[in-house]
Amino acid sequence: MSLNENNKLSKKEDLFNPLRNIWNEIPYKNISTFNDLNKILNENKVITNGFNNNINMGFFHSITQYNNMNLCISIGMNKKDSFDFYTQKLKNNYSLYGMKSFTFSYNMIIKILYQLLYFQNIYFNNQQELKNYIQENLTYLCNNENISINVLILVSKKSILHNINEINKNSYSIIMPSDINEKYMMCGLFFCDNSIKILEKQNIDKFMEFHDSRERFAKYENYIRNNVPINERHKFMINSSVVLYTLGARESNDLDLYIHKIPETLANHIIKEKTDGELKFLDIKIKNTSLWPSHWDIWLDEWAQLSKAKYFEEIIANDEFHYYFLGLKITSLETDIARRLVRLRPAAIADLIILKECFNLNINIPTIPEKQNIYKKIDDLNEESILFYQNNNTLYNEKTREFILEKEININKFQNTVTHYLKTRYNYDTQFRINNSYCNKSLSFSSVRKLEKTNEKKDIVNNSDKKMVKIRINNIKKI
Repeated sequence: MSLNENNKLSKKEDLFNPLRNIWNEIPYKNISTFNDLNKILNENKVITNGFNNNINMGFFHSITQYNNMNLCISIGMNKKDSFDFYTQKLKNNYSLYGMKSFTFSYNMIIKILYQLLYFQNIYFNNQQELKNYIQENLTYLCNNENISINVLILVSKKSILHNINEINKNSYSIIMPSDINEKYMMCGLFFCDNSIKILEKQNIDKFMEFHDSRERFAKYENYIRNNVPINERHKFMINSSVVLYTLGARESNDLDLYIHKIPETLANHIIKEKTDGELKFLDIKIKNTSLWPSHWDIWLDEWAQLSKAKYFEEIIANDEFHYYFLGLKITSLETDIARRLVRLRPAAIADLIILKECFNLNINIPTIPEKQNIYKKIDDLNEESILFYQNNNTLYNEKTREFILEKEININKFQNTVTHYLKTRYNYDTQFRINNSYCNKSLSFSSVRKLEKTNEKKDIVNNSDKKMVKIRINNIKKI
């Protein structure tokens, strides 16, 4: 692969400039990040330990933006053997800048290989097909619960990238990316801790059953791969039900896409594909375009603060608040849960119940309010409706240009709707009900099939002042 001279790393002190440039453009800054990165530059040695979130972000953007940087993934080799491989077969063509080491179980390796093989055009319909492939081609991985992966960070000494791909079915694999898209995927997988954390929780059997979601996701991934330049991809972030799809919880309803400020020609192309092309399933919001809701400037910052970010630009810029799957940026599970806790709609309650009970997440679900607000954007209303709301003294938010209607919640309808979503979206036969007095509600549901739980329990804290509900499960049963 020949290299463009205009986008090469030539001096080590410029190593982390891509992250600086991207954050200046968004804009976002984090002093602790650059303190850690400057420390690496000052030490001027190969980094093999201490890969925290800051260092991961620095290398992610350097490797993806500098076209003379490359990766070498060794699977089945320990750190010493991986370094020896570099010395014997790569050193003439590359300088070694770092090595990041992992140890994974066989179950995690399966999930990682799904993504690595996807970019080699090797696809699977279910987990058993993937296991059969491993048995036939990567025998050394079978029945191995301590599998080493080492990721070597390389800078080319030559005007082209020399790639080596080796498979010894009985002992190891060496994978180097064939193009920038594969390199981007590898960086998203190995240089973002949240990408590994979501796989640790993923139910891969269920994930691979969701064929409709997989088809939509593949179409979007193909569009990004072929139409969005590398230096614009960090501005694209999926959210909402896609998080539940990649987790293996349920099918996604559609594909919700947030896009930060991008060039007008690219925005127009995406809008055209959404209107007339292959991306009709997308629900797109593009900042500074006609597809940007006026209230989102306020709502997104509110959502960010519920996720413990300072403002929404931090969600899109800082890997602490998102992860990557097949090279695509997605809001983190914790960030998604924060949004569902605020919405408290029946569908959101159903999702939170499943995350709590089947994925072992410690979620405090707030009490269901007696009333909920309905928002009507003035831009979407005709003159008659506007006059009606004005004459009835309906609350109006001048900043978001919305009327705010207060609506009482019908308790029977609410609990029946939660039951409906649990049954239709998750195939759970449930009886969901709200007990006790209406002003001091608790939730319970029965006849629920539980998925296999993960070992780690993670606290998801809701910052609201609302009382916490109690959830009870009885009579576990699959319909």
